[in-house]
Amino acid sequence: MLFNDIFYVVVIPLLAAVASGLAVRLYGLGTRTAQRKSFDRELGALQNRIDELHGKLTRTQEQNDSLSHLLRLWQEEWLEPLDKLRERVGAGMSIRIGEQTRNLTAQQIRIIDRMTELVERFEKLDLQILPQICHGLAVMQYVAGRQPKAIDLLRTTIAVEPSNTKARASLGNVYLGRANFAAAEEQFRSLVELRRHSFSGNFGLGAALYGLGRKREAKQALSAAIRIRPEEPKPYCVLARAHLDTGDLASAMENTRVALKLAPDSGENQLLHQQVLIRSGRFDQAIEACRRCLSKKENPGVLYNLSVALALDGDIDMAMDALRRALALDNSLVYRAKDEEAFTPMHKLRQFNDILEGKPGLF
Repeated sequence: MLFNDIFYVVVIPLLAAVASGLAVRLYGLGTRTAQRKSFDRELGALQNRIDELHGKLTRTQEQNDSLSHLLRLWQEEWLEPLDKLRERVGAGMSIRIGEQTRNLTAQQIRIIDRMTELVERFEKLDLQILPQICHGLAVMQYVAGRQPKAIDLLRTTIAVEPSNTKARASLGNVYLGRANFAAAEEQFRSLVELRRHSFSGNFGLGAALYGLGRKREAKQALSAAIRIRPEEPKPYCVLARAHLDTGDLASAMENTRVALKLAPDSGENQLLHQQVLIRSGRFDQAIEACRRCLSKKENPGVLYNLSVALALDGDIDMAMDALRRALALDNSLVYRAKDEEAFTPMHKLRQFNDILEGKPGLF
């Protein structure tokens, strides 16, 4: 093969291939460079957008912080008038066991209703709510006789501040008053977990467990309450009832004596002491204790206890007279009298049945 032939057949195609490869490579490099510049422009625009959004977010956060601060200051302005209103109606800082309702004026009702509506609106908008406001309003709604509203406000208080022991005690006491012992136990148990040496927590837990019929656990909680505050009479009273229900008459007597010593004028303590004396078979002492109370004031519960003690002591006529006087003051006791074992010997007597039916009888 001649050199010219080789040049055209081999060299030229080879050079063409190399040139074509170089061209493709140069084109690829140019395309990537253009793409990189385009990406750089897009990345720069995106970074600018991020910086812009970050600035807006910062300004929004600052605005939210300012609004939260203003809202907090606004709510703090409610605290003083709310406290004055609470003091004016004689309500405490928290809801206590046996808290009584009060007759609020129409203006006072409007004030607490308006404040409650605002708190409910704050909650729906997920705005910050001061727990002191919620708790104070709950107390006012409770003393106004609106227990469901009080419960809602107390739940909100606890949701805002789960460690709020006063709100948990208040909610537990509301549940105790409604005989919702399971819900009361939950609140008081949480309170004891938060504050082990809380008198309110241990006493409330003991009362709730007693209401649930869990007497042994109730005794433990009530004993803890007594250790924390031995000068308080209420735990001794509930503990005495638990001992009385389980047949431990000696312990029941000991606790009623302490309760009476601490609160001699307490009607609840006096009634319980009379019942323990009756259950212990000390009818003479029970009759004397009942008459001592009745010398100060007629009381249907004391009259009923006197009737039981007299019946068990064998004085049927005096027992029926005491029962008649008790039912005249509180006719709901008739249902208890129908099942009273002490009155079994009197069931066949016409006078006894006339008393239960509300007839005058011959006395």
